[in-house]
Amino acid sequence: MQSAATIVMDRAPIPVRRKPEIDFRVVRNDDAFWTIQALTDRAKLAASQYFRSRGQSFYGNSIVSDHMTSNDLLYRLRQEGFSILYIGPAGPIEI
Repeated sequence: MQSAATIVMDRAPIPVRRKPEIDFRVVRNDDAFWTIQALTDRAKLAASQYFRSRGQSFYGNSIVSDHMTSNDLLYRLRQEGFSILYIGPAGPIEI
């Protein structure tokens, strides 16, 4: 019978799961406005195209918008596979 230590030593190391990059960070400014910041190159490109198509400007890789616009954008971004870090009263949450 082999000991547990011997069995563990016979196994190849399991690679550490790396988290995917966070594409967007969302921060609540106050009760009415949110800042959405693109963090990755892919996110910056998507955000500039999305806002340009809606007649809005995306300056300095971020935009400040109201609650409804932010929710609409975040929903669309999640549908396209982007990762989002929400920083709010409950703490940081990855969505």
